[in-house]
Amino acid sequence: MLQRFVDEIENKALFNPTDTVLLAVSGGMDSVTMCELFYMAGYRFAIAHCNFRLRAEASDGDEVFVKQLAKRYGVPIHSVAFDTTKYAEENKLSIEEAARNLRYDFFDKLIEQYEYSCVATAHHRDDAIETFMLNLMRGTGIVGLHGILQKNDRIIRPLLCFSRDEITDFIEANNLQYRTDATNATLDYKRNKVRHLLVPLFRELAPAFDKTMQNNMKHIADVEMIYRQDVDTKRNKFVQPHQNGYKISMKDLETLNPLRTYLYEFLSPFGFGETVIQDIIKVRNTISGKRFLTKDYYLIKDRDYLFVYPYEDDSEDAKYIIRENDICMDVPISLEIHSMENNVSVQYDFNKYNVYFDKDKLTFPLCLRRWKNGDKFQPFGMKGKRKISDLFTDQKLSLHDKKNIWLLCNADDEILWVMGLRTDDRFKITSQTRNILNITWKV
Repeated sequence: MLQRFVDEIENKALFNPTDTVLLAVSGGMDSVTMCELFYMAGYRFAIAHCNFRLRAEASDGDEVFVKQLAKRYGVPIHSVAFDTTKYAEENKLSIEEAARNLRYDFFDKLIEQYEYSCVATAHHRDDAIETFMLNLMRGTGIVGLHGILQKNDRIIRPLLCFSRDEITDFIEANNLQYRTDATNATLDYKRNKVRHLLVPLFRELAPAFDKTMQNNMKHIADVEMIYRQDVDTKRNKFVQPHQNGYKISMKDLETLNPLRTYLYEFLSPFGFGETVIQDIIKVRNTISGKRFLTKDYYLIKDRDYLFVYPYEDDSEDAKYIIRENDICMDVPISLEIHSMENNVSVQYDFNKYNVYFDKDKLTFPLCLRRWKNGDKFQPFGMKGKRKISDLFTDQKLSLHDKKNIWLLCNADDEILWVMGLRTDDRFKITSQTRNILNITWKV
């Protein structure tokens, strides 16, 4: 087993023999085996242990055990305790996700501080099969079906060539002590159900199940590599930088097959999921101006392009763009936007939240921004320009009210509307107006 371990590291170039590797050690059978193999092979290593405080005294016992393990091997030990439950609640994560985030953030800091070459985790072949089956049930697509990668950025898994049974035999043959996590035997977690119920059934149905799964995951990893090369090539071609965001030609999209898969790969890095992708495809040949939102980005379906933009910081210099065919805005405020022909027989409903402009006098794209000292406009019904600060004085606005004022400007930064207060006289509708832009602020 030691020879296979060394061969795996050398053949897969997981790290250089002179490197110092940080080992993620829980104190369980798998991580103790990894420590012993590193020690027997003569590799340089340090140990990192996370106490997630999820099992009361048992968690503290694990920490004591790992510290003693590090002392026996004569290697550095880095130990940290987390309030995992509180972190999960504050960040609205599952306990499993919270523990993973805390663990890898800790490892990253240690790698940077002590210049370790990488961090090694003790995942083995059975873990990879369980991950494959969990991802298959979650519907992660091809990316989740290669199981666990042996090397991923600064994370290595040198035990992936071993089964759980081989690790158990190694522990017994070398009379190694380890800690047992009682929760691993329960069926309260989905992974445990896969481990204790589903995988044994597959092994009963197909005696060569483990070997077959190894081959399957290897083939899928190879297919993913080919798939990724094609997707990256097309993404570079079709997703073009545009102003402070990106644009995708609707005409180019129609040449792609399968469209749903390519569009998912193009847009998922911005946070758009499967459901939204389906909705975008449904409206691709319909009305322009439809918007889709994620936490950090918004997408506008225009006549000829899909535009993707990041949300700007709500600061003094933040600017939010409104294009000619947009029909709404959701961030930073909610606007409804309508274009129409002028009908002189209609009496339009003007109020401080519902305004009308002569569209032919506007230059697009329009821009929403905060007011700045020195801003001037020509108030509706007046001749000559006036400082916006003077308008604020007349309105007896507080400092808080002034700070929260938005300005709607045209492409030349001419102010069209001090929102909620007054429009600019230069862009008003008259009997000569042919086309009207109506904007309603949904407060």
